[in-house]
Amino acid sequence: MEIAGSGKDTNYTTIPHQLNVSPTAAYLHITTNETIAGTQWHNIPYDAGVPLVADMSSDIFSRVLDFNRFGLIYAGAQKNMGAAGVNLVVVNQQLLGKVNRNIPSILDYRNHIRVKSMINTPPVFAIYVAMLTLRWLKAEGGVSEMEKRNAKKAKHFYDTLDSLPLFRGPVAKADRSLNECRICNRQRGNRKRISRPGQKRRLLRHQRTSQRGRLQSVHVQCLILRKRGSAHAVHATIRGQQRLISTTIFITL
Repeated sequence: MEIAGSGKDTNYTTIPHQLNVSPTAAYLHITTNETIAGTQWHNIPYDAGVPLVADMSSDIFSRVLDFNRFGLIYAGAQKNMGAAGVNLVVVNQQLLGKVNRNIPSILDYRNHIRVKSMINTPPVFAIYVAMLTLRWLKAEGGVSEMEKRNAKKAKHFYDTLDSLPLFRGPVAKADRSLNECRICNRQRGNRKRISRPGQKRRLLRHQRTSQRGRLQSVHVQCLILRKRGSAHAVHATIRGQQRLISTTIFITL
């Protein structure tokens, strides 16, 4: 495995826009939306010279992309598509059958295609929930409508975040995710000020991680925009001025 690009030098607050892809590489793999760092590929490297493979688990169906230019897309259903237990795979069949070594039959996508994804006992409930989700998405206007809604919610959220004295968003604005937001405290010692009102409103739960002083809010799917304003996770946590429904904010101080 070769690393074609990394955001390590900026502590993963940026997307590596300059990639060094070997022309002999079998493929280029990216994660289109990185949930821990809160970054997202807004300019997909379609023209890398090798097949493009993408993990879209956390932003599948959230925006319009040129899906025909990917060699393979895979995504777990549990974030945007339905219940855990089922996965989505979109593959260019011209890429299949080129492995020269023996691999387990369940890892050969040709076998899945041949039996119409029934190579083993299907997770019926997870598939049913995914069907309901996709029907809802289509009835709401499809992926293009989801993209408009998500962009609007993200703008409200980041505008609010940037205006608050307690927090900062460390991710470069050009690379900010429309799905997850990484938030850091501007000053230490804010634990009580943040956690007490947040826990009282059942908006916060503590998460033990190695990254101290970090708040993570999954906002695109959770914030609900209302006629009188928008629901902001940060406002609801700190000021209690907006209403937030069905979300959890993870905080480590």
